[in-house]
Amino acid sequence: MTFWSKLTFTRKSTVVRLLARVFLFLVLLDAQSLRAEIAVDASVKTALLDKIASYETLSEDVLTPAFKDLGYNPKSPNLWKSFPAVRKLAEFYAAAEAGAQGDGDRALAAVADKLSQRFDSLRNNSTVKEFIEGRDINRSFKFVLDAKLTVTSVPLKTRTMIQSLSPYAERGRLGGTYSIMVKNFRLEPSRAFSILATSDSATEALLRGIGEVPASQQTSALKSLVADVKVRYPLLAASSEIVAFETAVATSSPLVPSTRAGSLDEMMKRMGVEDPDEMVECLCGGRPIGTMPRSQCHVGMPCR
Repeated sequence: MTFWSKLTFTRKSTVVRLLARVFLFLVLLDAQSLRAEIAVDASVKTALLDKIASYETLSEDVLTPAFKDLGYNPKSPNLWKSFPAVRKLAEFYAAAEAGAQGDGDRALAAVADKLSQRFDSLRNNSTVKEFIEGRDINRSFKFVLDAKLTVTSVPLKTRTMIQSLSPYAERGRLGGTYSIMVKNFRLEPSRAFSILATSDSATEALLRGIGEVPASQQTSALKSLVADVKVRYPLLAASSEIVAFETAVATSSPLVPSTRAGSLDEMMKRMGVEDPDEMVECLCGGRPIGTMPRSQCHVGMPCR
């Protein structure tokens, strides 16, 4: 005999009612989240992320001069300008690695050494110092400009170095686009790297990043980002993009589940779930035998 068959009618009804309440609550909770997300228009999100990207990626390009000193010149300079720092460094690595095995890391070490001469914190970074040590960064390089970047072929240690150098190249107060993806959007580091290494601009990368955040969590992620922006870029708090986003969030009308027992009971009835404690007029062979809880009035009970 199963556990369910051992239960009395009253207990079975109570269990069913409890499960129905839980199911209904989850459905309404999910609907509330979706309703809140729909309220923030895609154009508002795009404008917001484009504005933030423009501040996180400064106009001064510190990578290209360092690359040129080492003999690397990108094929499409105009398109190259808009690339996220992670993509620039990754393509630079791929071109050097295609020229000679092991030269990808050696070339990155050479770039790290050049940037370390400019930024004290980078010069004192133990990870960067360890990466540079033991590599002959003075020997010339052969770059293959047509080398295709395969993100999965970039070793983890190399990715870590690229991620360490990218904030110094972008120099944004939020830590750069990679930091936004990992900290605010809560993406896995490997996924954030993959997105940035294959995006044509910081704006595109951020839009792809927020697109991978579950729909029910996107507004929260963007609110977290805006809060950080207001601290790091106080003047941006009054920008039209941030005002538009906060207005959209404030004026949204999320669906709030009713906590009134009466409303819930009505919904339960529409779902076909009966309340075992509800008082009903019980009949026996069509003859009324009195008012009693529904759980006590069932088929097969003796007439009185």
